[in-house]
Amino acid sequence: MTPAGEWGTRVAAALRVPGRLLALAALVAMTVLRLYDPPPIESLRMRLFDVFQRLSPRTYVDQPVRIVEIDDETLRLKGQWPWPRTLLAELVQRIASGGPSVLGVDILFLEPDRLSPSRLAETLPDLSKDLRAALQSLPPNEFKLANAFRAVPTVLGLGPSLDGEKGLPSPLRLTRVHEFGENPRPRLVTYPNLLRSLSVIAAAEQGRGLLAVEPETDGVIRRVPLVVHVDGRIVPAVTLDMLRVAERASFVRVETEDATVRQIVVGRHQLPTDARGRLWVHYTAPPTGPADPQGARYISAAQLLDGGYDPAALRGALVLLGVTGLGLVDLKATPLGLMQGIDVHAQILESVLSGGFLTRPRQADASEMAIIVLAGLVVVFAVPYRRPKLAALPVVALAAALLIGAWAQYRLFGVLIDGAYPTLSSLILFSVMLGATFIAVEAARRRLAVELDRQRQIAARIEGELNAARAIQMGLLPRRFPAFPDRTDFDIHALIEPAKAVGGDLYDFMLIDADHLFFMVGDVSGKGIPAALFMAMTKELFRSNVVRRGLAIDRIVTEANAQIAIASADLLRDTSDMMFVTSFVGILNLQTGLVQFCNAGHDSPFVLADGATPRQIECRGGPPLGAKDEFLYPLESHRLRPGEMLLMFTDGVSEAQDPLGHFYSVAQVATVLAMTPPLRAAEAAVTRLYADIKTFSRGAEQADDITILALRWVGSGDDDDASRD
Repeated sequence: MTPAGEWGTRVAAALRVPGRLLALAALVAMTVLRLYDPPPIESLRMRLFDVFQRLSPRTYVDQPVRIVEIDDETLRLKGQWPWPRTLLAELVQRIASGGPSVLGVDILFLEPDRLSPSRLAETLPDLSKDLRAALQSLPPNEFKLANAFRAVPTVLGLGPSLDGEKGLPSPLRLTRVHEFGENPRPRLVTYPNLLRSLSVIAAAEQGRGLLAVEPETDGVIRRVPLVVHVDGRIVPAVTLDMLRVAERASFVRVETEDATVRQIVVGRHQLPTDARGRLWVHYTAPPTGPADPQGARYISAAQLLDGGYDPAALRGALVLLGVTGLGLVDLKATPLGLMQGIDVHAQILESVLSGGFLTRPRQADASEMAIIVLAGLVVVFAVPYRRPKLAALPVVALAAALLIGAWAQYRLFGVLIDGAYPTLSSLILFSVMLGATFIAVEAARRRLAVELDRQRQIAARIEGELNAARAIQMGLLPRRFPAFPDRTDFDIHALIEPAKAVGGDLYDFMLIDADHLFFMVGDVSGKGIPAALFMAMTKELFRSNVVRRGLAIDRIVTEANAQIAIASADLLRDTSDMMFVTSFVGILNLQTGLVQFCNAGHDSPFVLADGATPRQIECRGGPPLGAKDEFLYPLESHRLRPGEMLLMFTDGVSEAQDPLGHFYSVAQVATVLAMTPPLRAAEAAVTRLYADIKTFSRGAEQADDITILALRWVGSGDDDDASRD
């Protein structure tokens, strides 16, 4: 097979595993789904990033960023909001006296101050004409606030106007934004118009920036746009313009690549953003109490106004001025919980100054899809689903590796890489594969149950047939004892125990005439049905030859050998197997005790006599019947004395095994026979030897057929004849 063909065969074999094709289809679907990145997947990713921030928020390092907050205590001491612009001007003057590098104002001044002198003259009808005229001649409070702003580099806030009302007046002063690369406007957050403070106040500003922070679809603020698109113009966020003013830069530069924002440069700061110009905010944990170092970030406006705080501490700082004492008005949801909007601006400035902001590489989406594919292939092809308990371990390890890898990127480098969706997709693939495996196993179990039931039926049928065959086979052998109840000159008994339902051992005996007994013991090579058939054939051949040849035992055996060889060749013509029969065949002269016999490759029988050691008959013998078709078996003889017994057996006796694999052996047969008390019946000898074999085997499975035949010659009473050898 060619390498390509071999590879294709392996792939085809791999895909035949249950569920793999379905899992691969699911993997493709999940990868495509990640490509389109619908809100549920994005939300899953964002929530993982939130967990990272909660586990390891940005470590607070004191930076020159301060929040002057008009908090609840200030409102209690100085009056409810909105304040007169004169009080705000006094607060700004106190801030300016400290010499901060920039003041960012998180307040929109959209309406004239209702406490300005001219507005009071209009709202108090009982004033005298002279007092009314005097009040109307005084400048509005906005002038005093504007003058205060002129004393410090000020960046005023802009608000989004979703319906276009009260938009930017014309002419409009905006921060210069230089574009480097392609037009980024199609990708930026877009507003139809913006709201700004009154012209008299706005005239005092040195910068202006958007105050709005755009939450995600779930309402949590994770990314804040540094630039937005308004009516064809690019407008910076208030934090970005504060940095520009603090750095004394004349413009902001937006760098794009492939029509997406790559980074924003202001002064010496390079701010990596996402494709829409949004900066990932790396939050610090909320202050835990007065002793928390983060407390240095917050300054109560009441302390500045009452002299409780030295403005000199603000020198060179980036100061944010806003209202925090209005309850839930400006609370924002963040990964670390609710936070004032002005706190979000401060966190952005601190992240930029400390370099502790978060980044998400431009190639993150492609990398995450590659991770999904690789992790999915591992789950589909490398997990041992045939062992479900072990299958979960590599999947759990893979999920842990994905999540720990994403955590390490965040913790060590501040890089945001999604580990949630690759983990989820791997678990889904694991569920698909495991479910398919369970279904396949259950289907295989059902098929196996059906097959087992069929096999049981077949086995039952075969067992019935074998039992019938056993009954037929045993019926072919002389099984009724005593076999010749009317004869007292000899005693014969036999036992056969097949290893299987049917076997290949045989024995036989018959009276040729009143003075001669034919007997034989044989063992067919092999077991089971073929051996049983061969055994039956052998038995009938010998009976037929005995009828034809009478007392010529050598001719009987020689002719049987030739006939068995021919039958074996015919029966096994289409196989390379060979069947043969070992046998001991003899004729006992019941008058003289003379045994004439032929041995065809069989164990020699033992001669037992009272008071004498058992001995095996020595004989020349010949090959097993059927092994050599042209062989003249020698006629041999042995004379029994009255009372002596001839005990024959097959190799199932000598080769019986115990549980440790030890053989019974011919020597053990001789030992048992030597220890046997004087025997007066053939049955006792057979039974005693068989019982000792069973004791030796101790329940071990019988490996071969066991056959034992005992023939005792009682004698005719002629001692002279009986004593002749």
